[in-house]
Amino acid sequence: MCVKDRKLRIALAVFDLAGPLGSAIASLLREGIPIGRLGLILQAATAERLAADASRASPGDGASMLDLVRKLTPLSQAYEGRGILASPRLLEPWRSGSRLPALWGDAPSGGEAPRLAADLERNVQDGAVILAAETANAREQWLCTRLLLQQSSSIVLALECSLPPAAASG
Repeated sequence: MCVKDRKLRIALAVFDLAGPLGSAIASLLREGIPIGRLGLILQAATAERLAADASRASPGDGASMLDLVRKLTPLSQAYEGRGILASPRLLEPWRSGSRLPALWGDAPSGGEAPRLAADLERNVQDGAVILAAETANAREQWLCTRLLLQQSSSIVLALECSLPPAAASG
C-alpha cells in the first residue's frame, strides 16, 4: 500500500504591538480558519494584558482572543522563569517529531522540551506576540500568509514540513 506524504503547513506572524493582533485573528476567522487551528506564543505578562483588554471589549469582539489566551500553557519547564506561554496546538507537532527549525530551535542539552528559534525568542522576550495558523493546504497557507502581511506584523513566515506517513490501521 502506498501512503502519501503528509504536510504540516503553518502561517506565522510576529506582532510587535498587540493592537493589530485582534484584527488579524478576526480576519483569519472570517476567512474560515477555525479558532482551533490558531495558536499564540507570548510572555505571561503580555497574555495577562491581552486577557484584560479582551474582557473589557464589547461582547463578541474579544471572545476569540480570550479563548486563545485562556488555553495557554508554559512552553516548557526551562521557560517558566521567563514566563513564555504557548497554545498547546503549537506544541503537538514538536512532540510528534516535526521540529520546524524556523519555529523551534535546538533544546538545551538535547532536552525533551521545545525551545523557540533564537530570533523568535528575542521578539517574544521584547513583548511581541506570535500568532500561528495551521493550514489544511497550500492555498489556505498563502491566504493566511497574505492576511497576516496585511495586518502590519513585523515578521511573517510560511512554514512547511513533511510528516512521517500515517501508520496503516489494521
